[in-house]
Amino acid sequence: MQKIEKILISNRGEIASRIIKTCKRLQIKTVAIYSEADSNYSFVKEAEEAISLIGSESKETYLNIEKIISIARQTKCDAIHPGYGFLSENSNFAEEVEKAGLIFIGPHHSAIFAMGDKVESRKKMKSINVPVVPGFDGIVSSDTQLLEEAKKIGFPVMIKASAGGGGRGMRKVFSEKEFFTDLESARREAKNFFSNDSVFIEKYIVNPRHIEVQIFGDTKGNVIHLYDRDCSIQRRNQKVVEEAPAPNISDKTRNEIYNTAISAGKCINYTNAGTVEFVMDENENFYFLEMNTRLQVEHPVTEMITGLDLVELQIRISEGFSIYEILPDGKVPEIRGSAIELRICAEEGLIDSKPSSGNIRYLNFSENEGARFDSGVITGNNVSIYYDSMIAKLISYSESRNTTIERAMTNLKALIILGLPTNHLLLDKILSHSEFREGKVNTGFLEKYIHPSNTKNDILFYLSICAVIHSIKIHDLMGRAFSEIHFEPKILDKCYVSDSFEIKNTLKIKHENIVYSIYKENDIFYITHDNEKYHYVLPKISLLNENNILLENGEKIYFCKYGLNIYLQNNCIKETFQILTESNSSKSKNSGNIQSSMPGKIISIHVKKGDTVNEGDPLISIESMKMENIIRAEINAKVEDIFFSVNNQINTEETLMILKNI
Repeated sequence: MQKIEKILISNRGEIASRIIKTCKRLQIKTVAIYSEADSNYSFVKEAEEAISLIGSESKETYLNIEKIISIARQTKCDAIHPGYGFLSENSNFAEEVEKAGLIFIGPHHSAIFAMGDKVESRKKMKSINVPVVPGFDGIVSSDTQLLEEAKKIGFPVMIKASAGGGGRGMRKVFSEKEFFTDLESARREAKNFFSNDSVFIEKYIVNPRHIEVQIFGDTKGNVIHLYDRDCSIQRRNQKVVEEAPAPNISDKTRNEIYNTAISAGKCINYTNAGTVEFVMDENENFYFLEMNTRLQVEHPVTEMITGLDLVELQIRISEGFSIYEILPDGKVPEIRGSAIELRICAEEGLIDSKPSSGNIRYLNFSENEGARFDSGVITGNNVSIYYDSMIAKLISYSESRNTTIERAMTNLKALIILGLPTNHLLLDKILSHSEFREGKVNTGFLEKYIHPSNTKNDILFYLSICAVIHSIKIHDLMGRAFSEIHFEPKILDKCYVSDSFEIKNTLKIKHENIVYSIYKENDIFYITHDNEKYHYVLPKISLLNENNILLENGEKIYFCKYGLNIYLQNNCIKETFQILTESNSSKSKNSGNIQSSMPGKIISIHVKKGDTVNEGDPLISIESMKMENIIRAEINAKVEDIFFSVNNQINTEETLMILKNI
């Protein structure tokens, strides 16, 4: 056995902070590495040492094997913890760590290799009679051959990266017409994320459940399970909500899945934390999907229902302990309730969402009973375009699933993030839906049940709130005008009521490219837009502090004014407004302009100047937050001009090309 005294964490954000927390409790020193984009993140300050990596892009920072191992040696670390994502399932990285005389806190590189290639893992599972999804995993001679194999399997099919995981490099293909475009896109994303563009094809099982089993193995040959998780609520193959244990599964099927997962671990002499993932149809037939040879994003729900610290188990197994020496009383704890994890992401839109970036102007979470908030960001941090859009995880727990759902909804409303859009409203809709509450979930849940909602009826209310906020002067707060205050809130002794607010001149506010004119007279807000006139009377309000308005019914509205922008959050509804001046008034836009809805990098241009395109044809592929997004033509048109090239960085609302109607 080797006692680990110091660990380098080759990861960032939330998971880096999570590992540091356990290491502090175990009195193990930590070294953080960070990119230039992450220099102000909290994990950098939480570690005993922090070493800067030159650059911001993943390939030159968190994917740079040579640089990471060199820093581990320089700082005299005993071990490296890879977290999840990045190099966590890279067998070459694990092997290089082992060759350097360091402990890789995870499975042996041979196990990562065996399960890291999805084609080989399918073959391995077949050899021990584990059911796998029908598909083609043979030698590929050409893309045309892949298409022929897809036809044999029958559409719809799933193109999957052989070296993939976490939903990257995956594309659902419903017809032959889409095949080559989606194949090219899947290969490109796989190459970017895993440095390997090989793919295979599986039959796409429509709307299955996604069930996974947490396993742990040790160097003594023991493999145990720590129950199951349901990760069926997904969008574009990315998990959104996870819970443990999975609802509505018979005990017989549950035990069969556990035994199958343990068999999968034992057949490759698995050590450390791993997750065996399955898809399950409506008749509880289950098929091996993949094995993730690392700690999962959703590991907190397992921790909540078992009382175990999975990072501690990882470290102790890496030191050489038997799993039974680590477990309380030498056995797996019984399930002690229900837990739900919500992935909090920076994104715009509800179902057809896009990753977003920007500065977190204000973040606050009021802890409630049964709540856990795992975050790697603080107020003032910037969510960049270089990494994925998840910024935190909100975990709720109780002894019953119904109570856990209620707590999750309460906790979600108590999480305030202002300055950039997040998926609050989507998560709230999921938790409140009757099908979710009854545990009737599958991977098609969002498409079937969650639809965009019209909040326009509330816009008059929010516009009036903005007008009030813009007019506030907080005389007792250091004598500064409210518009200059951008720091953490401080509870005031005195409340300010709406009667003292007065808007003397007409105010123009822009919301979603619509300009509203507002003026107030006799406590009534008059709002005009496109020759229509509305009036709105606000309920009596109080200003609790510089980020919090209290309505007379006890409801709170959180806000942050930064420059000319006002960010509001009312429960799970978030809105952004802009105070207009002469210098920032919007100009009219050409309806034929193709604009980027997100910042990112152009990775492919599918057309050239002079081409004729039809509705639905791909125009440009943009990489943002490590995901590829394809902009498609919305009309039949001719390409008049293209303003950017492949590898150019672009900003939100940048005009990329001009189309002319035909």
